[in-house]
Amino acid sequence: ETFRRDDHVGSGHRITVLDADGDGCDEALVGYQLVKPGGQIVWTLDCWEGRPIDSAAQHVDHAELYEYRGDTFFALAGSDSLYWITSRGETVWRHALPHPQCCLVGRFRPDDDRPGVFLTNARESMDGFDVDGNRIWHGLLPEHWPMGRPTNLGRHVLHKGGPAALWRSP
Repeated sequence: ETFRRDDHVGSGHRITVLDADGDGCDEALVGYQLVKPGGQIVWTLDCWEGRPIDSAAQHVDHAELYEYRGDTFFALAGSDSLYWITSRGETVWRHALPHPQCCLVGRFRPDDDRPGVFLTNARESMDGFDVDGNRIWHGLLPEHWPMGRPTNLGRHVLHKGGPAALWRSP
């Protein structure tokens, strides 16, 4: 059978593969669902369980996983929200934002040894959140380009799925 976009709740631009339940076999995070290799759904994200969804309008644009305090967490850039969820499909926190596209998780602050989430929103801004879901900063994209606003954008706003990468250094 052919895979259809609406086969899984909120399936979007990226599938993340990992052993989320520790059984030695990889699962796939497809949209807002964790799926076994045979297609069995392990869980649907609690805030989407049993709710109708149009995956073309509401889907996961990017997912980033992070091991923290003995558990796996995911940051999900959904169509209108950033989510921090557990590997069991439980929402820890959620923030409504203008079209999240790319999220990165890491230690971004020298004064905090906990992870944070860096997020780009497609149409207007970037945000930083701590692991508790507190917004620690917010800025406009043109202000934060390393070499200024790209000249080829003209008056257009940026709509790019992955304009950032995590570069680890000592």
